[in-house]
Amino acid sequence: MNAFTGEVRPFLFAPPSDWVICDGSVLNISSYPKLSAVIGAAFGGDGTTTFAVPNMQGCIPFGSGLADDGRTCVLGQSGGSESKTLTADNLPEHTHTASFEPTGATALGVTIAVANASATETPRLGNYLAQSIAFIETYAAVGSTPIANNFLGPIASASTPAAGIVTLAATGSGTAFETIPASLAMAYYICIDGATP
Repeated sequence: MNAFTGEVRPFLFAPPSDWVICDGSVLNISSYPKLSAVIGAAFGGDGTTTFAVPNMQGCIPFGSGLADDGRTCVLGQSGGSESKTLTADNLPEHTHTASFEPTGATALGVTIAVANASATETPRLGNYLAQSIAFIETYAAVGSTPIANNFLGPIASASTPAAGIVTLAATGSGTAFETIPASLAMAYYICIDGATP
């Protein structure tokens, strides 16, 4: 089979004997001098006694050089991941449902003092607390005769509003999702003994 040493190809069958699978294996330079001379330690190894073949398992090859976003991709560089879990830093600004759990009193208490008034004053119609005439608030049934000291006066005191804990409802499950596009698994092999490029 005509091939260059260091050439990578996908195979759907068992390749010839002068090819090894691209699985990231570290090999001895003394056993594969031609391949080592071509690819060096770009994919691993110490470059003196060992070197590594590319690991194409679960990976998609991409071109080296200057990327569109300004990054420089060096030969043998790997990146990305097969799955990803989003964090708050990855999400757009959004809101959550909040709930309030009181830990103190649940109602606002108000104390209203009884005003001193004479029985000759006429109660307001409609049975509502209202702004006073001559500084008297009244609450009496229509047509009834008011009794002395039976008028409501100003608010005397109020309790502190209830304290509590505000909880934001969580959304999502935090499950990682796959980032690999639709693909087909194939075995990639590298030529260890072909024509010298």
